[in-house]
Amino acid sequence: MNIAVYVRTGQYLEPAGKEGVAALTGWLLAHGGAGTNTAEQMEERLAFLAADLGADVSDTQGSVSLNLLSKDVEEGFGILRDALFAPHFQADKITLRKQQLLQEMKQRNDDSAAIGKRYRRQDEIGTPWAVTVDHQTLEDETVTIRDRDSLDQQRVSISQLGDELESRLRQPWTTPKLSE
Repeated sequence: MNIAVYVRTGQYLEPAGKEGVAALTGWLLAHGGAGTNTAEQMEERLAFLAADLGADVSDTQGSVSLNLLSKDVEEGFGILRDALFAPHFQADKITLRKQQLLQEMKQRNDDSAAIGKRYRRQDEIGTPWAVTVDHQTLEDETVTIRDRDSLDQQRVSISQLGDELESRLRQPWTTPKLSE
């Protein structure tokens, strides 16, 4: 049996400077404990029931779902209710998720060939500027903007990124391909 609850929420509601908090909240709803249960107790109970609790917050909606055997539906509804109305946001689970996301980012960005492939894919579909978040971003809150046509790269402060992109959008469009 699969039960899903959809909520009108999403990343579009994230406050400026708090990007990612919606996705973190979604993950914590499924992994952070709820009601009178710690995260570990909830994981143990779900495993005993052979059930899976999932949650996700996308751009325009959030969802919490529970997959379990129909014989356990009453207890399942209790778990789902707790996840929705009495979630825990255990500090150790927040730290764990941040570490997992950082590790995923490091693994994805460790392979320089993979980075080049991602740039080329974006070039092929016509993305004029690629914005790259990397390990340096975590240290100094800057990102790299890569220009598709000139291949120039520039580091800018995250706080100035919107202004920089707006400035580039307002400039007359040119491409080296037309001058050939």
